[in-house]
Amino acid sequence: MTKISNLQSGKNKLIRLCHRCGKCHETEVELERCPHCQKSFLPSLYFQKIHDEHQKYQELFSHAQEIQESDLIKGVAVLWTPCDESLSKNFTDPE
Repeated sequence: MTKISNLQSGKNKLIRLCHRCGKCHETEVELERCPHCQKSFLPSLYFQKIHDEHQKYQELFSHAQEIQESDLIKGVAVLWTPCDESLSKNFTDPE
């Protein structure tokens, strides 16, 4: 599994598991292909988008800020939204 980098950068992250090779990828924009095995992916809400809007295929892929958790396939992708820094001060690191 790919190591998840700094998730507290202040931006939403899309974490997606490739269903072919099993690699996990963290991005701010939906991936068109798995960087490891080149398996192509469909954008979130693909069937709704192709019927609602007339766009180029590449424009159907959204930024993480535009995606809702309910738009994702459960078990394959998750949306990481960083918490407010003032909230994290109340928690201590267990190490």
